[in-house]
Amino acid sequence: MTHRFFWTMAFVLLCAVTARAGGDEVKIYREPVAFAPFQTEYVKLLSVEQLSSTDSRFGGLSGLVKTPGGYLSVSDRGVLFTFEGERFDRARLIPLRGGNGKLLKGKRRKDSESLALAPDGSLYISFERNHRVVRYARDGSVREDILSFGKEEQALVPNHGIEALEILRDGTLLLVVEGQVSHPFTAVWLVKDGQSKRFDLPLKDGFRPTGVVRLPQTDNFVLLERYYKPLLDVKARLSYLNVSADSVTRGAVLAEFSSPTPVDNFEGIAAHEDTQGRLILSVLSDDNFSLFQRTLLLRILLK
Repeated sequence: MTHRFFWTMAFVLLCAVTARAGGDEVKIYREPVAFAPFQTEYVKLLSVEQLSSTDSRFGGLSGLVKTPGGYLSVSDRGVLFTFEGERFDRARLIPLRGGNGKLLKGKRRKDSESLALAPDGSLYISFERNHRVVRYARDGSVREDILSFGKEEQALVPNHGIEALEILRDGTLLLVVEGQVSHPFTAVWLVKDGQSKRFDLPLKDGFRPTGVVRLPQTDNFVLLERYYKPLLDVKARLSYLNVSADSVTRGAVLAEFSSPTPVDNFEGIAAHEDTQGRLILSVLSDDNFSLFQRTLLLRILLK
């Protein structure tokens, strides 16, 4: 074997290993979407972008959290997306595993819907169909199953589970169920130290919860809701959500988005302060891996 052949083969092998190591990274294309000026007493729409990729694994993004280094999201197929920085131009993909260490299999097990970031960097992720909330390490491995619904699980129908998940500053978990249009209320749980307390949150005007975010350095919350009638209309609404140990109630409606403002199946919401000290909401849509839907990212100023 000549030295040239040896080093050529070594280079090829190195490239193959590098490609394999980077195979879980997805390139994302960002396209500005035109929109008419939109603002209310509480918010102002700053930008709208469509995110897309040639990688078939991109899509179905159902939750969003801000991290010190970027953002995290989960997909309907049980995959954790790590976005570095603010640009959403590439993402690292990490498949979620079960308690046995094996990759999740089947739609009933993989349908992750929301996530929340704990102070220690671990993640709480909610799943529907097989309804549960699981605590994960950032590598996709299970830290602990944290919530067993027992009889409460009977309140959750297969495709209407825990769509919104957040953490209070004292470590209490806030869980909000999507609910059914035909019901006047949906369920909300506060969970801490293995104890849970349930509240009923009224559903209004055909909207149902899909996301919730705690505003930085506070226990003030913004609730994201969706209105959807197949082939007829889709809308989104932002409202304050008042949360205490003894009650969960609705606050002021901040904005309602509908055509001609670009709207899709918004399910993820995150909040952060920018370099100017402004409070910015990022709202992300789940395209359901459908040719007829888009992954839209809205940036909204909270006044």
